[in-house]
Order: sequence, then structure tokens, then C-alpha cells
Amino acid sequence: MIEVLEYRPMEGKGALKGYVNVYMPKNGIELFGCAIFEKDDKSWVGLPQKEYTDKEGQKKYLPIIRWRERNHQDAFSKAVVEAVRLHQPKPPAPRQESLFDEEVPF
Repeated sequence: MIEVLEYRPMEGKGALKGYVNVYMPKNGIELFGCAIFEKDDKSWVGLPQKEYTDKEGQKKYLPIIRWRERNHQDAFSKAVVEAVRLHQPKPPAPRQESLFDEEVPF
């Protein structure tokens, strides 16, 4: 199980949909700054990275942490995406007529 500590949605950043901080109680690990991406009805999570500029002036990213096996990355990504979906506030339900819509005398 993965717990969402904080989710910051992003708009207008292409496939990048936001950043999430998560807690994995089974391992006792907190990860900060995981990126959530979505494209072509697929969602995935990127682990935190450090941005730098190479000698040619190109922006590059250096992984801070990584999974050695793809199946671990896929399982983590799936769990985080689901945790974020569950964490999102749901829109309020439409208001229904109530027996108490009239002024109550007490």
C-alpha cells in the first residue's frame, strides 16, 4: 500500500500531470517529487531526478533512485497512480430535494 502525502497537479505541461510525495509503510520510505505522467490513456510515475545542464548547454536529468527491474517500476507506478486517483477530492454530489427544504419551525 502506498499513501499520498501531497499531490500537486500541473496544467499545460504536456504529459506531466503533477508531482506527488508518497509514503510506503511496508518499507518505511518516503519519496518526494515523483512525477506523474499521462499520455494516450496510459499513466506512469517517474522517480525523483536531478536536473543539470551538460557541456553543450542541453538540459539533462540524473536519476537519484531507480528500480533495477522493470516489473518493480511498473508495480510501483501502478500503485502510485491508483493512490493519487483515490486521493483526489471527488466532485460534490448533485443536491437532491429534501424533505427539510422548507423552513423548519425549530
